[in-house]
Amino acid sequence: MNKPPDDAQDQIVCRSSLGRALDEALCPSYKATGDPLLSPRGRSALLRNWARQKSEPEIAQYPALEKSLYDSLSDCLGCKACASQCSVKVDIPAMRNRFLASYFQKNTRPLKHRLLLLLEPFAPVMQAIPGPSNRVLRAIGPVLEKSGLVDLPPISPAHQKPLPPGFHAVGYL
Repeated sequence: MNKPPDDAQDQIVCRSSLGRALDEALCPSYKATGDPLLSPRGRSALLRNWARQKSEPEIAQYPALEKSLYDSLSDCLGCKACASQCSVKVDIPAMRNRFLASYFQKNTRPLKHRLLLLLEPFAPVMQAIPGPSNRVLRAIGPVLEKSGLVDLPPISPAHQKPLPPGFHAVGYL
């Protein structure tokens, strides 16, 4: 059995095998940073190595690879531009969801994830009273920023417009 390359070698391969120029790229996070590991090809190489490690129990697990992959996927916007760019239609957002589900079974979620989960049930109430909600969010803003929640948009009132024809929002508030 061939030993998988170490994380440093994986990163060198990812960085050297990019076929698109930065100005031709469709991935917004790659376009903004220019970091090849944030490109669809870089992310798919990391995901491929991670999947190989998961599928072959005799291969030692490399926490550094998981950390590199987590860092790379944390900047993914989930826009699916990669699926249209890739000749084999690799869907990075779908693969990201599978990776994160596995990753957070072993690792603790960041505080900002847990805070958003706590805020979510209050969204309908916050939309019903946007003025007071925005004042409360501004008052606790420094605490939210320290936890990683930055640039939260202001709450706007719930829209009372009728839904477009053919759109059904059954089960949504």
